[in-house]
Amino acid sequence: MITAIENATYTLTDVIELREWEEAAECYMSIPEDLRIPCAHCGKPCQRLYEVTRDQDGHKFLIGPSCCKKNLFGWEPEKQVARQMEKDAEKLAKNKGHQKLVDLATSIAEEVRSLPLPEIVLVGTKYGHPAYGMLNSKVAIVCREGLTNERVRTIIDSWKREQVRIRVASIENAKKREKVLAIACGMLMI
Repeated sequence: MITAIENATYTLTDVIELREWEEAAECYMSIPEDLRIPCAHCGKPCQRLYEVTRDQDGHKFLIGPSCCKKNLFGWEPEKQVARQMEKDAEKLAKNKGHQKLVDLATSIAEEVRSLPLPEIVLVGTKYGHPAYGMLNSKVAIVCREGLTNERVRTIIDSWKREQVRIRVASIENAKKREKVLAIACGMLMI
């Protein structure tokens, strides 16, 4: 617990967010009680902490939000400074959450990029025109004017998109699945 120094002044130096931002769910994920850090003022386990420095001796304390905003020994942080630091902590948490999706999408994109391209074959007809696709794939692209370079590129891109969809299908959360799909397809430029 904090020891009080008479007439001490304090400075808010940081806001620390322990919870992880789940981008797909668009919210913070609660953390278990045993992973929370106790407030140096009251001892309550907190998920968000304010780092407060005592100006007289440079001692740093991790204070919970309630204690920090309820006059810590007659001191409370400037509201604008606290709000800005809270926004910065939230932005950092959101960036970490987004980075997790990017990392997942990167591994999927690299895996798909490394796959050997199957042979393009005639898979049937659609609307009276030949349809081409890849072996062991559901891709079927109508080619009215034959197998042009543009149609070959479309078939390859459709096959890659199909491979990404197969790999993201195991992601349970639909929003997360769609975000990873979009990021991976963007990385493959398809």
